Amino acid sequence: MNRILRAAVLTAVVAVGAAVATPSAANAATPVWEIRVGHVFTGEPGTFPAGTEVRVHVTPLAEVDGHCLAETVVGRGVAEPDGSYAIRMDRTVADGLVNVETCTDDVAKATATVRLVDNPFEPTSLSAGDALPLGAAVTGIGSPGSTVEARDQDGMLLGTAVVGTDAAWTMTPTGLAQGPLNITFTQDAKMFDIDVIVVEDSESTPLVDPLIGGAAALTFLSVGALHLRRRRSNAIA
Repeated sequence: MNRILRAAVLTAVVAVGAAVATPSAANAATPVWEIRVGHVFTGEPGTFPAGTEVRVHVTPLAEVDGHCLAETVVGRGVAEPDGSYAIRMDRTVADGLVNVETCTDDVAKATATVRLVDNPFEPTSLSAGDALPLGAAVTGIGSPGSTVEARDQDGMLLGTAVVGTDAAWTMTPTGLAQGPLNITFTQDAKMFDIDVIVVEDSESTPLVDPLIGGAAALTFLSVGALHLRRRRSNAIA
């Protein structure tokens, strides 16, 4: 099976998101949009006075304890001359429903909405068909705080890793044997599969069985010798 990225949030989570009480009746009627690192939060002209520092705070709903807390900032910027703003989300939090606040130094003017964080779950060091040296680490990105598991096609556990606050994870699979291998990586309800070739040390090409390799070499030499004899026969004739 080629590399398959089947990242999706559990339907149950989305269903719960639709039923979660939001800060206001207006928010309750607003769709729960998905966000992730790279998302750009924008404000219309006249939202804030020009030059005002604007911060975006994202907090898991279950952890909300106060407003506009410094440790929950995921991006910041400055209001444009017309009072608009565009702030890029440059760090993330765990997958799930979150409270998003747009804040300035005047906390009284903070606005809040509910969103659904959906971090990508994918490898960063492997692609389908790559050689995987024995003892080499595999890296990827996922949801901070989540556990990543790797299993072979028979379901045997090859390794685990915990996703860091920077959304990155590193794992060194164990119990591998040289040759083709399909590895399934899972994180909660998300998963992807990769077909790799396990090789010794840092070889970049798959190992060839000595017997097969020897037989192939003899065949090659035999064909070469036969071809040479034919050329000589033709020359004599």
